Amino acid sequence: MSNVNHVSQTLLLTQRGAAGEVLTRVGADEVGFAPGAVIPPAVLPYPLAAPATPNANNEEFTGTLAAWTVQLAVVAPNVVDVNTNANSRVLAHIASAAAGTDGFRIAKTLSGAWAGNISMTAEVGLSAYANFGSFEFGFLQAGLNSGPIVLLSNQLGAVALRNYSDWGVGTNAGLFAVNGVFGVAANPPDRFYAHLQRVGGTWSVWLSSDAASWRQIGTDATAFAITGAGLQLNGFAATAPYVIGTDFIRFNWLFLP
Repeated sequence: MSNVNHVSQTLLLTQRGAAGEVLTRVGADEVGFAPGAVIPPAVLPYPLAAPATPNANNEEFTGTLAAWTVQLAVVAPNVVDVNTNANSRVLAHIASAAAGTDGFRIAKTLSGAWAGNISMTAEVGLSAYANFGSFEFGFLQAGLNSGPIVLLSNQLGAVALRNYSDWGVGTNAGLFAVNGVFGVAANPPDRFYAHLQRVGGTWSVWLSSDAASWRQIGTDATAFAITGAGLQLNGFAATAPYVIGTDFIRFNWLFLP
């Protein structure tokens, strides 16, 4: 597959097997995104280190999920690990084909004011597996079940922004979607970064392989009254173990032009 903006990086991916064994894979992976941006990449010096003065709503996944409401829990033998692995990821692990469809969703009401310019940035982890999985994150309105949600699909290498009226059921009106943005199925990037922001009333979604050089995927001007945020990890009809996870979710950490 032809990609652009390749970045060679060392990856650490920790998986827990069905019997609880820890499998750690370290290796070099070339991460890139295919064309599809509406403007050239923006290169900005944002480090990966946690901000010195973090937003009170940030989640670095170094403790428990006490601040979050679990709206959808995984079903045994699948597991969710928080701060019990080498890189502090939240992990949703499908352990067998018999339990091959599962999901994990958390949400919370944000403290502070969320009108005007706002942003949400997440580290995204996808490992190779058969069939479909997705990483979803975004802002939520009152009730924590509706709002603008970014969906990253491993099956299609797709990035979409969806207007969910019922996130739990999946009812939504697609705002935009671009397929083939990153490697699919057996060849996804193990780690990359996704960013959602509203600036001047316009929502935009961005991807990056290194959290410094960003590529815009699409924009939309739908109005939302934001009060919360959420994260969902999904796997569907998987025939082998896989991992979907994140190292952090940060709010108003960066704004892209």
